[in-house]
Amino acid sequence: MDFQSIVDSYEMAAAVLSVEDKGDGRYGDIRIVRANSMYRKIMGEGYHDDMIYYELIPKEANFEDFCYRCAVHKQHLHAYVDTKAMGVWTDGTYIPLSSSVDQGNIHYFIFFFEFTNGLRGANVKSLILVPLLRMDKILGYLFVTNFNTDRLVEIKEIIELVSFFISAEVANNNLMERLEFMSNVDLLTGLRNRNSMNYRVDLFVSGERKVSAPFGVIFADLNGLKQANDTGGHIAGDALLKKAANLLTEVFESYEIYRAGGDEFVVIAPECSKESFERKVAEIREKSCYGSEVCFAIGSHWDEKGMNLRLAMHLADEAMYADKNKFYENHPDKVRR
Repeated sequence: MDFQSIVDSYEMAAAVLSVEDKGDGRYGDIRIVRANSMYRKIMGEGYHDDMIYYELIPKEANFEDFCYRCAVHKQHLHAYVDTKAMGVWTDGTYIPLSSSVDQGNIHYFIFFFEFTNGLRGANVKSLILVPLLRMDKILGYLFVTNFNTDRLVEIKEIIELVSFFISAEVANNNLMERLEFMSNVDLLTGLRNRNSMNYRVDLFVSGERKVSAPFGVIFADLNGLKQANDTGGHIAGDALLKKAANLLTEVFESYEIYRAGGDEFVVIAPECSKESFERKVAEIREKSCYGSEVCFAIGSHWDEKGMNLRLAMHLADEAMYADKNKFYENHPDKVRR
């Protein structure tokens, strides 16, 4: 393995280190095998390849533990350390190399770092950092700085308790957002679902949220879905539904698009002039005519005053069924059975 080429590929200070595994959690020499030019420049003239690390910098137990865990147990690690010997904070990353590179009980990893005075520059003199955990997943962190270190244990216990309650609240909020998403979005197509559409209509009827007039409504019923399911199975049917959703999104991207259920889709186009609405309807008809990969039966209604969304949807629905019946009259082989 060409360790030198590996470290030379990094712009920041980087080195390949080795750890001698003595078994039972014990380790021997930790050596700096190869380093790039930035690492050598920082470490100065005392550096040479294959040297034991504490010949160059002070011996440090936590650093050795990280080296052992990374090299031997192949753990990807990161540490932010107050390097008192250099008067700076070190932001270090430990990346294990493949076991195929190891030689007997000698294991290798890459260590790269950069200096920062972030905490010291912010006048941080003491710090407690506690992860916000839920089901072994880190949601964030809670920290306290510049506290009375005489009360370290007490403050640490309080912070850990507070982090537990915050984690529970964050997790519950995430769950509610996920449930709301699942209840309002059709997971197959990514469009809004029937529940979302009904809620939208209810808001209009109650007066809580009007549809800006003038508006148009389009009902689009996907032709040939049953045939796709019968010939290609539900995988083919699902693929056709996704293509239908993509086509509607392409034409009506800035409007409200719903999968009302099965093969039916609804589009509500607020603040849409009659000319623009008719142009969009003509476009979707052209792109979904008979013989196209996606074929829709389409009904539409434009409401200039925007007084009755339910009536507009009813009229568009009736127009769609008239268009669908006409389609089956012209193509009796496509009639559902």
